[in-house]
Amino acid sequence: MRIALASAMLIVACGLGSLSVAGCKSMSSSAPEATTMPAPSPGSTTMSAAPAMPQPAMSSTMMSLFVGGALAFVLLMIAAQWKLFEKAGVAGWKCLIPIYNMYLLFLIAGKPGWWLILMLIPLVSIVIYLLAMLSLAGRFSKGPVYGVGLFLLPFIFFPLLAFDGSEYSG
Repeated sequence: MRIALASAMLIVACGLGSLSVAGCKSMSSSAPEATTMPAPSPGSTTMSAAPAMPQPAMSSTMMSLFVGGALAFVLLMIAAQWKLFEKAGVAGWKCLIPIYNMYLLFLIAGKPGWWLILMLIPLVSIVIYLLAMLSLAGRFSKGPVYGVGLFLLPFIFFPLLAFDGSEYSG
């Protein structure tokens, strides 16, 4: 819709209603110039071709692959968090509750639950989340580098932590 509207505005601005924009000067010039379009001859019945319709950005196959990949990613992250909660002795289904799962993740990491409130403060939340991930890695006998991995690349390190042989020591 936006492309059609922009094309119509360009046609009106450059050609004063004609369908051809071939003689249109650049709209970025500093001083606007009047352009004259040749008038159609009285006996001519041919019209200039209308601009081609824009093609869709993604085909339906590409869109279905994208949606399928996103769904697989979400299911992997849910399964990883479910397994992580079960390793820590918390019911796995609790990972499905949006804010409560972060509260429980803080408790699993050994941090107080009120840190969840600190997650609402923009820059403080980054530090709090990093400290929680470092502590979470420590609770599963992993080093600080693994904790930084949980912070920076959770889609890789959470499934690794959930499905490896590590045990929770909390």
